[in-house]
Amino acid sequence: MANRRTAEYVSTLVYLDGPQVIKLKAHKTNVVAVAIPSPENTLLFIATTATQKNWKSYLDGHVDLRYLFTFADVRTTFKFDLLKLKNNKITMIPWEGGVPEECLPTPKFFAVNHTGEDDEYLEEEPQYSETLQVDGEWDMPDFGSFYSRFSDVYYFVSSSGDYEDEELPANQKAGIENAFRDKAFKGGFSYVHFFDALSSDRSRVRRLGIDKIKYESPGYINVNGDQDNFKASKKIILGYLDNRNAARESYKEIYAFLTKARLLTVAGQDFEADDPRAVFIKSAGYRLGGELGIPNLDGIFSLVEENALVFTKVVMSFHRRLEEASKFFAQGRVNFT
Repeated sequence: MANRRTAEYVSTLVYLDGPQVIKLKAHKTNVVAVAIPSPENTLLFIATTATQKNWKSYLDGHVDLRYLFTFADVRTTFKFDLLKLKNNKITMIPWEGGVPEECLPTPKFFAVNHTGEDDEYLEEEPQYSETLQVDGEWDMPDFGSFYSRFSDVYYFVSSSGDYEDEELPANQKAGIENAFRDKAFKGGFSYVHFFDALSSDRSRVRRLGIDKIKYESPGYINVNGDQDNFKASKKIILGYLDNRNAARESYKEIYAFLTKARLLTVAGQDFEADDPRAVFIKSAGYRLGGELGIPNLDGIFSLVEENALVFTKVVMSFHRRLEEASKFFAQGRVNFT
């Protein structure tokens, strides 16, 4: 059974004839609480802990409030009387047994319905929005495929620059390091996980998010994120459309070399720094990266701990995703405004 925990009041998220949904912090743990039926002279709340990932998902509208109380994998449920709040702190008592329906948030209640703000995230709201024009025929999977590849471009292009930002929080810096120094070294299917890892632990300012979609043709996709990263992504996609043939030839040359040398399936940690083939592999990776327009190649080479094989494989994996993202623009189905 869970122990009692002390939590500190952060902000009121919904106020209707009194606080209905509030945010608290128990040390570094997010806690969200909802008002429930209360006896006279009390103001009872049911509360649940929420991981940082789940809390961000809720604020981004990817899950409703009920999800945090009923489905999130890592959670502990408490109750407390808000009238006992003292010095901005409250003692939460573990909730025993199942939670009756009348004490749970109603389905389909999302963060957009808040009447107040989460004060901890006020400064992290994305300040920039980009509209991508869409046209032609689209199936539902097409939107998912385009957004996935555009996200890969966005996060890869921004990763080395964000990593060198002295003000980047330690957890976000560690997330970028993990992608380049763990996932990228394993080779093979791990490059799928590598790109997934690049998007984790980013601040709301830097993260890419869909704001609105109009599916009709012509339509649009409104996406929020960091303005500089948008500009860099736009530049690299448009540049690739102009220089695609040269980049594809370089890719084919590297692929043929690695195939002949039986290095395509070799994990990064198994490639020695003094391997005589490293000079050519590094040079080829830099050449392809330059033709793709990847900014700060030196920063990426440093992130992979100057491993020539991992560096070049990372650049090749980015080329494949850039090719797929750029195809939508080449087809005329997506255009920058």
